Amino acid sequence: MGNGNTYLQKSVEANLRATQLKILDILLLFDGICRKYGLRYWLDGGTLLGAVRHQGFIPWDDDLDIGMPSEDLRRFLEVASQEIPTHIELQTRKNAGGYFYCVRLYDKNSFLLGKDGIHDVAFSGVCLEIFEFISYPSFALKLVKHITRKICISKIYFNALHRITGSSCVKYFFFRIRYGEYWLIWWILTFLRGGKYISNVPYNNVYGIVHRVRDIYPLSEIGFEGHTFNCPANPDGYLTDLYRNYMQLPPEEKQKPTHTLYVNPSLSDEK
Repeated sequence: MGNGNTYLQKSVEANLRATQLKILDILLLFDGICRKYGLRYWLDGGTLLGAVRHQGFIPWDDDLDIGMPSEDLRRFLEVASQEIPTHIELQTRKNAGGYFYCVRLYDKNSFLLGKDGIHDVAFSGVCLEIFEFISYPSFALKLVKHITRKICISKIYFNALHRITGSSCVKYFFFRIRYGEYWLIWWILTFLRGGKYISNVPYNNVYGIVHRVRDIYPLSEIGFEGHTFNCPANPDGYLTDLYRNYMQLPPEEKQKPTHTLYVNPSLSDEK
């Protein structure tokens, strides 16, 4: 039994590394497109953390996060279909039924199994996730974070109400209205006084994370898995906003990949 467990562990670790390298290929493709068209982006979230702390992927990480200004993301979506190979699929909220709130480039030659709460579920495949960044109001951060969280939580609630009952209908319209109210306040505040802060679109920012524009621009570069990619001007300030004491490793029991099984991550690409 012990030998079997050891073999399984080595198999999972090997597949995890193969998955990381598969995602790295997508990042290299994405970076090449951005350089060709002069588009701005930067390593975000756990990917930036991995670059700073591990000079590559966090050892147990199995995804890749990118931040991109809204105007650059729109331009990327315009040119992507001309540039991405056939084995890579571009997913947006429109062609994925509005289920998620980022743009994804995923490898159709792979798929993942993981946990969605309690149950095992299949995911599309190894992917790079691109998060849209926009200007935030330059008022008191506590107020901005409060409104941002309310927008996101309202969106989560009315998206989650699928059963048609009297109660769910009332809740649906209540949170729809609250969502619109908070968005209106948010945009008014941004119009009156914006430009100092930037972050992920509010409906995908449940923690109300806010970055200073000066911590991102002008973009810098950082090493990641032996390659060089764009990163924020001040990675320390950016990561502190996200994780506080980001150089401290999490407890060993949390050093696990998000997905529990990796299936055929190293199939050859379509030509």
